Amino acid sequence: MAYRVAASFFNRPLKPIGAAPLRARAKSGRPAALSLVDAADQWLLLPATERLARRSQIHSLLLSIETLANEVASYQPSRSRTETAKVLALGNVAARLLPRAICPDMTQEEAEIQVPTIIRRALDAAREASAPIHIPTAMPGDGAGEVLRDARADAIASDLKRTLATLTDAKDSFLAADLRAAAHVEQAKFVGVKWDAQTQWPDAEWEARMRRASGELPPGSGIFVVVGEPLHQPDPLLR
Repeated sequence: MAYRVAASFFNRPLKPIGAAPLRARAKSGRPAALSLVDAADQWLLLPATERLARRSQIHSLLLSIETLANEVASYQPSRSRTETAKVLALGNVAARLLPRAICPDMTQEEAEIQVPTIIRRALDAAREASAPIHIPTAMPGDGAGEVLRDARADAIASDLKRTLATLTDAKDSFLAADLRAAAHVEQAKFVGVKWDAQTQWPDAEWEARMRRASGELPPGSGIFVVVGEPLHQPDPLLR
């Protein structure tokens, strides 16, 4: 079973490295399926206030993707052909099932049901893969198949890292963001947010409040990180 799951990964043409290798095969006449990197990018396209309100969902997605990235990394230091097959089996399941589940059009409740199940399937596929997978090449025995396997495994690891980096930005980076509609957002959502002088707050008092709740990291950078809940700071308007 694991052999068949992993082998299906090779029924499509090789994508150049960096061209979203974690992408499910497109069906004839239909657009190419969404990749993990593409799905993560969609979070950055949301209005900043919506991203802020959904930070807990993004955090959960980060933890799930990190689980896959750590599993792949565990095969890296002494990668054998069998370990490479495990990475490819994991990547195949992730490419087919995970992108839609981590898109922002999925509610947090839906994601909390679907994503852990997909992560378990990907991990199971990796751990059950025990045989090297054959890749047809122009000249049998020329070693090209092994090169392709390694290149694809490296691309899977790279895309998982890119997905993590993008989701981290979506969760934490609000530099130059328009947060003028953020007054209704739960205050705990602000802790860990990065902002700067171009970030727009609901009003001047909000900006002053955020400055009191933040620290400049590193000093002199102009980038502030919220380290406490803003409304827990003394505020004469709220007395």
